[in-house]
Amino acid sequence: STDEDHLARPSALPEYLYAVFKQSSEDFLNHYFFRGNDNNSADTPIEYCGVAVVTDDDDNIIGYVEVALAAKAWIPSTATATNCIAALSIDDNTFTITTDNDLFSKIKEKAGQNLVSNDSQVYHIDKKHYHADRLPITDSVGKVVSWLWLSKDYTKQIAEERKTLLFTAILVLALFVVSMAVTVIILRKGIILPLTDIISRLTCNFNNLFSISHSVTDSSDMLAEGSSQQAASLEETAAALEEISSSASQNADRSH
Repeated sequence: STDEDHLARPSALPEYLYAVFKQSSEDFLNHYFFRGNDNNSADTPIEYCGVAVVTDDDDNIIGYVEVALAAKAWIPSTATATNCIAALSIDDNTFTITTDNDLFSKIKEKAGQNLVSNDSQVYHIDKKHYHADRLPITDSVGKVVSWLWLSKDYTKQIAEERKTLLFTAILVLALFVVSMAVTVIILRKGIILPLTDIISRLTCNFNNLFSISHSVTDSSDMLAEGSSQQAASLEETAAALEEISSSASQNADRSH
């Protein structure tokens, strides 16, 4: 990177960096952090920095060395390491450095003016689906100085998810149909058939009772008819006897 890619350093160390430099002097270890523009300029990207102590032959600290990696260097490296398309946004609606300007211009159009409202989102761009994550870039004291965007073509995963959802829906539907069929079979064997048999038996018994009742009624009618005929015959016999008796009386009177 060139000098134009790096931040301008003030003559005095900013107070917010005292802690990390002090920690380096205490443990003699390298410490890494992101550093924004100390003048709060939104046009300057973020550097990835490392600090280490410089000692003399007796291990006395005689100074510090700060190594800074410009955003134009660490953004592409991050994209390669994560296999993503990377970008850096300083404010809410501006991408300063990207590995794909065209893609993030379209993401900006999709996301609207307030980019930082979308921590994780899937964008449909040019018949493809891109999954974009927004990660905060913080300095040595935890202050957010920028936002790192990592985007990846998610079209294949979306297609697989849709196939999985479709397969799951078909499987659920098939299980529902099978369960309904099993339920119908169980109900038919356990309830419907026994009820049908009971109803059939009751119907048969009712018909038998009706037949018996009808037979009894017919017999009663026949007995009644026979009794009537016998009564009529007796009446006729009595009338004949009475007529014979009357004739005999008349004949007796004539003989005297």
